[in-house]
Amino acid sequence: MNDAENTLNSASQPLDERVNNRSQRPSSAAFKAFMASNWAPAGHQLPARDAVASFAATRRKAISEKFKGERLVIPAGPLKVRSNDCDYRFRPHSGFAHLTGLGLDHEPDAVLILEPAGEGKGDDGGHHRAALYFRPLAGRDTEQFYADSRSGEFWIGARPTLAEFEARLGLATAHIDGLEAAITKNVGAPEIGGISIRLVRKVDENIDALVDTARYNTAKDPENLDLAVLDALDEKLSEALSELRLLKDEWEIE
Repeated sequence: MNDAENTLNSASQPLDERVNNRSQRPSSAAFKAFMASNWAPAGHQLPARDAVASFAATRRKAISEKFKGERLVIPAGPLKVRSNDCDYRFRPHSGFAHLTGLGLDHEPDAVLILEPAGEGKGDDGGHHRAALYFRPLAGRDTEQFYADSRSGEFWIGARPTLAEFEARLGLATAHIDGLEAAITKNVGAPEIGGISIRLVRKVDENIDALVDTARYNTAKDPENLDLAVLDALDEKLSEALSELRLLKDEWEIE
């Protein structure tokens, strides 16, 4: 078949069916077993604690002092598409990086949550317990390992495990699958036993939508819920994080 015939056949085929001409990734059990076999053993030794970890803990405690009794949600942000299936190099939101100690390339879609724990009952004598939610390294026996070009080890190299980040950052970690429940549980007016949320907005649209939905569903009068007032409260958290970054600690000065 010559080029002219190829062009004619392509033009006569409905657009939504043309993708069916492309080769597809095999899905047989034999292929999956092949992709999962004969890899070198993964290392199991946990890394040392990062030098920045203690400074990040101090920063989290400072923010905890300002927002006692409230759940604080600080997203890292998602990857940004550069072209087709290529993303820009990931840079987390500055507030997230400052409170976790993570920098360039860590960690797309992650969210830091500071959960109220009572007066002085939180981390390091603060009023919150911090947890980092992210998508950890997938096992080599999973499809994500070779099929996910954004997070699969086959494509981008090894990713940190929950235990590795916990060891490096001195910070509790959890799988991102539990993020929705962690953000929305017990949300409501404090006067009736609920927990109010403060969010760093305009970082991750999915997290914005999740928090707004939780607020709407638990409001006393959803139809008259003034989201502008809640946005202003969220802005206070962003403002506090920005002001905290103005005060440089020894780690930042070095």
